[in-house]
Amino acid sequence: MTLSHAFALSGAEVVAVSTVPISANPHISKVIPVNTSSELQSAIETEWPSADLLIMPAAVSDFRPATPSYEKIKRQGQFTLELIPTDDILQTLTRHRPNQKMIGFCLSDSHELTQVATEKLYRKNLDAIVANHPDQFGADRRNFEVITATDATPYRDRSLVEMAAILVTLADSLLGPH
Repeated sequence: MTLSHAFALSGAEVVAVSTVPISANPHISKVIPVNTSSELQSAIETEWPSADLLIMPAAVSDFRPATPSYEKIKRQGQFTLELIPTDDILQTLTRHRPNQKMIGFCLSDSHELTQVATEKLYRKNLDAIVANHPDQFGADRRNFEVITATDATPYRDRSLVEMAAILVTLADSLLGPH
């Protein structure tokens, strides 16, 4: 189950912006497929003004080629690829209404994951952040930490369904009564 499905099943009106196909679900209002970080940014900027909550599990990429090639690059000795940073979508978003909330994710192999995630929470003006380690990729069960301005709660050995339920509960607490 994806986060999109969990939120849709909880009764939320969900617009999913995704680089991977999302299985059909009549509760998901709209699926916007994207392939690049600029497409992701454009879709989020279009949908964000009317949204109450943004959950950003991952960016497409932190970097992109400075000079994209639209043809196959032939193997001819060494090749140097210059990369430039992509825009930090979460950090550049402006809230259009005071009740809009943002949950981000922090992936870091640092031993100071909680500190790295907390710094990112404040730097990006997030309401909550989910901190996890790269060794969790593809795992059926996850260890992660949910950090807000007032609390840091570790979760151990949770299924993806349990993780989704935890985030739905977190969103409900951030958004308050509706």
